[in-house]
Amino acid sequence: MVNVKIMDWCKGCPVCYQACPAPVNVFELENGRPKVAHPEYCFACGLCAELCPAKAIVLEGFEMPYRLPFSESMKSLAKRII
Repeated sequence: MVNVKIMDWCKGCPVCYQACPAPVNVFELENGRPKVAHPEYCFACGLCAELCPAKAIVLEGFEMPYRLPFSESMKSLAKRII
C-alpha cells in the first residue's frame, strides 16, 4: 500500500483533492484544508504530488519508476483542467 503524506508546509490549497483520480478520493477537505482520508485507494499515479504548488505531497511505499514523470505540457494541461 502507498503511504500518502501531506507535509507541514502545505499551503492548504485544494489541488490534491481536485486532481485525485482514484475511484474514492484519497483526500478530503477539513476546514478548507486537505487531509489524507482514504490512502487505501491511492494507486500512486502521482498527480497530486506533481501538481502540488508547495510540493507538500509525498508518496511512499513504491519503487520508482512506478509511474512515468509528467512532461511540462501534461502538467500545463492538468492545471487547466482542475
